Amino acid sequence: SSSSTTIVDNNNSGSNTGSSQSITLNFTPKSFGENIDCSSVITGFGLDGQDTVQMQDLRFYVSDVVVTSSNGQSESLALVSNEFQYADETGSVSLIDFTDVVTGYCAQSSSGTARTNSQITGTTTLSDVAQVDFTIGVPQAMMKEITASYTTEDAPTPLNEMFWSWASGYRHFVFNFGVLNAASDEGSGAVHIGSRNCVDAAATALADKESCEFVNNPQISLSNFNPSTDVITVNLDALFNGVSFVQEVSSESDHMSMDMSSDEMSMTGTTRPGVSCHSAPAESQPDCAPIFNNFGLSLSDGTANAANNSVFQFETAY
Repeated sequence: SSSSTTIVDNNNSGSNTGSSQSITLNFTPKSFGENIDCSSVITGFGLDGQDTVQMQDLRFYVSDVVVTSSNGQSESLALVSNEFQYADETGSVSLIDFTDVVTGYCAQSSSGTARTNSQITGTTTLSDVAQVDFTIGVPQAMMKEITASYTTEDAPTPLNEMFWSWASGYRHFVFNFGVLNAASDEGSGAVHIGSRNCVDAAATALADKESCEFVNNPQISLSNFNPSTDVITVNLDALFNGVSFVQEVSSESDHMSMDMSSDEMSMTGTTRPGVSCHSAPAESQPDCAPIFNNFGLSLSDGTANAANNSVFQFETAY
């Protein structure tokens, strides 16, 4: 083949061993190089570096993992079947969930789930792994199949959570958190990366098309990666690079202002600490512009470039 990367199957000879070996991909959240969890007070954000984040709910899907050997042969990682991993003819997906609902600030979450998982387990016939590539989120073909075939009550785990609302499409990456500024003013944050404009005339996502208008699946490529010694890091300092941590107060977000008209509200110029990105255009959600850029996503068309991702990296940990 003229291609530098050859997809091998289990019947080929080459660098594959002919028998499967187990591979585990470990994930961890970090910020400015420090490990973080539900009890962490995470500092250094905002334009003045004085804003603080308290993690409440952080989870995301990882799909279509491809492993590559040191001599350039690649194959899809065959997922082990468990409650956090699902595969069918449309692809494979795993759920990473760093946050429970009882520990530290995560006990304040109104959206989180009790179960946690920080690893993907699968098998490969390659004799070694030197690179891993994957997508953040649910593949479009899988989204189409799941929303057409199931309801919220019977959708297979882990695809029974993380949708915007049932059958309108999936969120791929969800991060909800508390915010404090230097003056100890309290606010909240939400970063929800998901597919948009998935529903046309039909009420079900992708019922009458193959892809959402804005797919918004970040692509990750980690070379010189050794799953035996390296951990994949989700870096909040990179995620929030360029984010102001200042929100305009609106009647929807501040009950103190419920008695004011929208015209009056727009003239007050009141702000509070916070972050808001629900994968909408920057005109309505300015925080999405830097956040999408940090994920390597185009806000204008929903395409991804792995070379521009700074949120997902890796480091030697073992």
